[in-house]
Amino acid sequence: MVIGDAHGLNTLKHQLAKLAAMEALWESGTRVPANLFSIPDQDEERNHFEISIPVLGSLYLTHDPNGYVRGLKDFPREDRPNIAVVFFAFHIMVGIALLMFALVLSGIVLFARGRLETSTRWL
Repeated sequence: MVIGDAHGLNTLKHQLAKLAAMEALWESGTRVPANLFSIPDQDEERNHFEISIPVLGSLYLTHDPNGYVRGLKDFPREDRPNIAVVFFAFHIMVGIALLMFALVLSGIVLFARGRLETSTRWL
């Protein structure tokens, strides 16, 4: 997760359009939300069915709740990646990483309680 965060900071610095596509962020600004789920619409330049957490996007992207993040509308259409592919691939990757973290954490807890060997059916 630390390496992923460092890579994200690098992406914020060098691949701004890719970062905006990963977040399906259309408008530039500060205090941007973290987009947990949406269906990006590249033609209409908006998201459908968006579920987001206010300010969290700026916080984890820039490490500052008031951090400025550029949106996709700052880039010409021909310079934008396929937003849906990048957005869903990124979110699937994050979901898998969170599942792996939960598995490791549960293994550590079971080991500390001395029940790791008896809990292998579900583990």
